[in-house]
Amino acid sequence: IYDAGPGVPNGFLTAAEIATLERFYQGDPHRLARLRAIYCDVTGGSPFDPEDLLAMLEQCSPGETYAISMAQREGREIAWPVQHQRGLLEVWGWPDEQDIGIVVADPSSGVRDPEKSDAQQPRNPAGLVLGSLRSRALLARFNGYVNAHELGMMARGLCNRCKRWVLVHEVNGGWGETFLRSFRDSPQGSTGNFWYERDPITGKYATDPGWNQTHSRRGELLAALQRALDEGGLRIPSRAAIENLMQVRINENERWDQGDGRGPHGEDVITLGILCAVMERGVAGVKAGSSVKLASAATRAGPNGIPAAPW
Repeated sequence: IYDAGPGVPNGFLTAAEIATLERFYQGDPHRLARLRAIYCDVTGGSPFDPEDLLAMLEQCSPGETYAISMAQREGREIAWPVQHQRGLLEVWGWPDEQDIGIVVADPSSGVRDPEKSDAQQPRNPAGLVLGSLRSRALLARFNGYVNAHELGMMARGLCNRCKRWVLVHEVNGGWGETFLRSFRDSPQGSTGNFWYERDPITGKYATDPGWNQTHSRRGELLAALQRALDEGGLRIPSRAAIENLMQVRINENERWDQGDGRGPHGEDVITLGILCAVMERGVAGVKAGSSVKLASAATRAGPNGIPAAPW
């Protein structure tokens, strides 16, 4: 947007457009190169500020390990997280009754080569995170190899533990339907919504729920994660997640999800990036009438068919 030096606009953009672009690239390590059209070879570079990650790493703490088990809750048997020393979920806390839990899932085949390390696996792992909308914090995380059906049960357990929730699942790769079927087949224990993509031009919502991963959406989730890390918009207590983000590199096409981007560290970019993007949008991805409510729920419905809550 600058072609005559810092602060001198090119004359084709309005002040509002320039301000929008400056905000969009805030936190991007290559911000000045983008705004001033300076050639910059970014191959092999990290998309995140290492100082931000190092500062967050010092604040990390181990969470409690949980497993999802069928448990009796108010006379019904539902999926529920319980502490277990061999549990796959690492948990740092739960949303309170005034909060809304955002559950992000990225299902995969779950097939793991036992003779190779996680970093050498030919297939990507699955990912699952729970975030607090109110405190902007990561509360629970899973990054590993379970199939889409199992991940659906795990996601249902996390949602049941929340008073209110929004579920965002990644639909690419062919495992979204299996995940969603497993989630819906598992007994429901709380009120929530599915995330629907909204067309930015027409304003219409997609017919089916889920996050459709396109090239522009990859850029959107990466930019949202960059802004959150730069501005303190997401607290990440997981040492494993931060260390994975420190390994992420982009190639000559500014893609982080190819080559070295595949694997556990790429999975954290996807789940945490979607979490940040959803937090930024708020209720924009909640389709009117999409609320999934218990028949006995007495919670007053708010705008867009969701329970009244401080978004």
